[in-house]
Parts: sequence; structure tokens; C-alpha cells
Amino acid sequence: MKLPVRPSALALTVGALLWGAAAHAAEEVAPSGPQAEFVFEEVVTLAPTVQVGRTPQGQRQYVPITGGRFKGPKIQGRVLPGGWDWQLARPDGHMDLDASYMIQADDGTVIHVRNRGTLFKRADGSYDIKTMAEFDAPLGPHQWLGEGAFIGTLGPPPEGGEAAVRLRFYRLR
Repeated sequence: MKLPVRPSALALTVGALLWGAAAHAAEEVAPSGPQAEFVFEEVVTLAPTVQVGRTPQGQRQYVPITGGRFKGPKIQGRVLPGGWDWQLARPDGHMDLDASYMIQADDGTVIHVRNRGTLFKRADGSYDIKTMAEFDAPLGPHQWLGEGAFIGTLGPPPEGGEAAVRLRFYRLR
């Protein structure tokens, strides 16, 4: 007479342990999302907007950059005059930005900043503003700026003073 085969308690326990270990290993392999580390904040002063004109893509304009300051945990200095923020006001109400300018660290190092993004207009009329920044820093103490991926936010400047914007940059980890 043949007895029905029943899984033993030991077999069930081993199976459960192996399944749990496999599930835990899968969790460890799954990549975590990027983390962002604050790098520095800029207050960039601006000249009046220059209207370029209507194009097939939308209304073109640029804003001359006249100077400013920046400060963060590892670097601080000034924004050099002479840069620009090239803008396209699109027919859908959004605005594409492409800024190119130089900053100078307090140790004298000059670094090129290229910051691009889109101002997405929300239904309530406010904007969601995120940018991607690239830094071209010479070899030396600030070359780490050229070796990472950076995102930025754009907002109003501190109260008072001349026309300006406040940018905050974060390094993705």
C-alpha cells in the first residue's frame, strides 16, 4: 500500500527560507532612487529683458546677466557679468530656458555654468521650475563640479534690491 506524499515540515521550512532569501536578494539588487545633495545657492542679478521677436517656435527673448553671488558648503564666490539667459515663450504657455554664464570662486577659479530647463505653467498660473546644470571647471579643487549630474530650482530673489533670481543647485548621488 502506498501512502500519500506529504511535504515534511522541514521541507516547508527550507522552502520558505529559500523564498524569503530570494525575495530579500531581489530587494538588495533593486536600485534605489537618486539622492540630491545641496551644492550652492546663487542670487543672479539681471538687466531688463530684450525682446528678439516671434519665431515659428514661439516668442524669443533673452535676459542679460549682470552679476551676483553664490554660496554653498564647499564653494562660494561671485557671478560674473556678461552671461545671458536665452528664453523661448512657447505657444502652450511653457517657457524653455538656456542660460550660459561664468562664476568665479573666492580662490579665483572661473567656472562656466550652462543651465537649461523648462518653466511648466500650472493651471493656477504658477510655475513648476526645474533645471539641469552643467559645470565646466578647470582641473583642481573645483573639478568635482564637472564630474557630476546636477539639477536646479529657480525662484524669486530675496526681498529688495535689483532685479534678480535665486537658483539652488543639487548634485545627484
